[in-house]
Amino acid sequence: MSKRTLSVIESEIKETIIAYNEAMDNGNFNAMTEADSKLSELEKEYAQLAEVVCYSNLKAQENPMKAAIIAYGFNVIGHKDVKTIEKTVEDGEEKTITVTVREITIKEKQIDLIKFDSYGGKTVSVNPMWKYELQSLNQLFCIRTAQDMNVPFEPVSYFMDKMARRIEDGETPVSNTAMLEALQNLVDMIIFEGEDKNKYRANSRDITAILKQYTKSGKARLGIAVAKHNYFARIIGKVLYRIATGEQYTLEYKTSKDA
Repeated sequence: MSKRTLSVIESEIKETIIAYNEAMDNGNFNAMTEADSKLSELEKEYAQLAEVVCYSNLKAQENPMKAAIIAYGFNVIGHKDVKTIEKTVEDGEEKTITVTVREITIKEKQIDLIKFDSYGGKTVSVNPMWKYELQSLNQLFCIRTAQDMNVPFEPVSYFMDKMARRIEDGETPVSNTAMLEALQNLVDMIIFEGEDKNKYRANSRDITAILKQYTKSGKARLGIAVAKHNYFARIIGKVLYRIATGEQYTLEYKTSKDA
C-alpha cells in the first residue's frame, strides 16, 4: 500500500468536491450524501497528518518550543458552499436563479502547545509542569472575572479556595500586578532565554488581552461563561506569540467596506 501524503489526500479532497458538485447539479441526493461523508473523512485525515508533519518538523528545530510558538499554526483543508446569482432565459423570459457550488478552503489551525510539548515522548519546555500552572492561572482569571462582576463563585479546587481566602483577608492576588507576575512565571516555565532573567517578558497589555478574550455569553439569561482549560491554553498561545515575535495586538471590527 502506498504511503498517504498530504498531496495525495488533497487531490482526493478536490476530486470528492467535484463529485459532490456534479451530484448536486444532477439532483442525485444519495451521491451527494456519499461524497459529503467521504469529504469529512478526508478532511479529518488531512488535519491529523498535517499536525504530525508540523510537530515532527518543529521538534527537529534547535529550539522546538520557540519554533512552535512563532510558527503558531499549520494549514488544514476544509470547504464552504458558495451561493451565486445567475441569470438565465427561459421561453424568452429572463429569470434569476441561485447556484450553490462547494469550494475548497485553507485555514490555519493553532498549534496545541500542551500536546506539542509531549509529542514524540520528549518534552521541550523548560518545566513540563507548566500545563498545571496554566490551569491554576486560568482559575486565577476566573476569580478575577467574578470579582470584577461582583458575583459569587464556588471554589472548585484547593488553589481557588486558597485565593478566595486571601481575598477575604484583604490581599490582592488578582490585581494586575499579581496576575502579571503569575503570567510571567508561566512564561518562564515554557520558554526561557537569559542567565538570571528571562528575555521573554509579559506586560500589562497581555493581561488586558487575556481578559478581553476570556469570557463569552453563558447559557443562563445573565450568565457569563469563562474559558475552559483548552481554550485558555489557546489564549496563552497567542500571548506567547506576541512575546516571542514582538508583534502587537490588533483590533478587529466591521468597517464601512464590510457593510
